[in-house]
Amino acid sequence: IPFYNKEKKIHYFLARSLYGQEPKYKCAPGEKQIYNIDFIDKSKPVIFLEGPLDALFCENSIAITGLQIGEEQERLVKDLNLYYLLDGDAPGRKKSIEFLKMGRWVFNWKKFISDNKLPEQSKYDINEVYIKMNRTEKFTFQELEKYFVNNIYHQSYFL
Repeated sequence: IPFYNKEKKIHYFLARSLYGQEPKYKCAPGEKQIYNIDFIDKSKPVIFLEGPLDALFCENSIAITGLQIGEEQERLVKDLNLYYLLDGDAPGRKKSIEFLKMGRWVFNWKKFISDNKLPEQSKYDINEVYIKMNRTEKFTFQELEKYFVNNIYHQSYFL
């Protein structure tokens, strides 16, 4: 998966196994980069996802490769109006609680799954939901907005 810059040059890349091989991801050497950062509308809310594949299914979105955000990535996104849509697995829920404690907006998978009558399962991510819902258009912030919470009292949704 190439990470392009404004000059349409590949400045980073990520490879992902498709059939369950380990390691699941291989990244270019060097510090992690933010996928799609040069192509978002920074004046609008930005959906922040764990991986580039997820970002393909949401408008005005960026992604990092995994849950670890370095100082350089934090610097690049510090002025953005971010909404974190992390995977609905145990590590994603744990990171969501960390973000809630910081007052950041995080995605409430439990409410989204319930409202959309999706089957209960231990893990969800946005690209899987896109397929299960037979979507043909990217998710918009306007349709996802009601599922973001930013209050520590909502942490029970992520346990």
